[in-house]
Amino acid sequence: GITSLMTITADFMGDFEATVDVRLDHYAILEGEQLTSYLSIQVLCIVLVLIMGIDAAVKVYQEILVCKPPGPGERWTAPTSAFVLGILIDMGVTLLTCTFISIRIPAKVQSAPKTREIVGAISAIDWGSEEVTLNEKKATFFGLVQTILKLIDDEQSMQAFANWILILSMLRIVQATGLHPRLGILTGTVRNALDDLMHAGVLIGVVNCCLAAMGYWRFGSERADFGNLGETFATSLEMLLG
Repeated sequence: GITSLMTITADFMGDFEATVDVRLDHYAILEGEQLTSYLSIQVLCIVLVLIMGIDAAVKVYQEILVCKPPGPGERWTAPTSAFVLGILIDMGVTLLTCTFISIRIPAKVQSAPKTREIVGAISAIDWGSEEVTLNEKKATFFGLVQTILKLIDDEQSMQAFANWILILSMLRIVQATGLHPRLGILTGTVRNALDDLMHAGVLIGVVNCCLAAMGYWRFGSERADFGNLGETFATSLEMLLG
């Protein structure tokens, strides 16, 4: 099921007009067969990412043996940047996915009971009772609404967290195409230019930080998209990349 919450905010500060903002949020609830299927898929994901983590650990051990100096007094050889990047992506996906699932499973298991408890408490408010003051009823109602909003905010935060995992997984898939003779042309080009791309990224970041600082100083009091350094940085990056 889904719990929906509509928030209507009105601003009557103007002389002849009012600004109304409508926000509709949803909180997904899993129970029954849907919860069972969800848990099964999450367990399968844990098994797969653990296999990937073990494979990455084996690769690190083998690379250590390769980079180890053959004799006393000789130096270690450095691994390639592509190998280091691949290991970092594999370990990052493994750790982030396990963290995500360990937080997600308890939240989804408790989603239905929590929602029933909150909705039941809202329905149980006796608005016609004279024994409880109106302020107490309002405080109880808005406290329960804030609880629902917190659940929705936590859900959105986890979705943003999952988005980073998907981005890392996409990079890993692209990197894996290097095994194909023709598809590997693109990844090989990026691999050879990785060092230059990293330095170019540092330069772009420095320039964008300078533009963000100047934009915030110049337009911060006039435009909402330059209202703080974070918004200004995002706006400058969007303008820079088109």
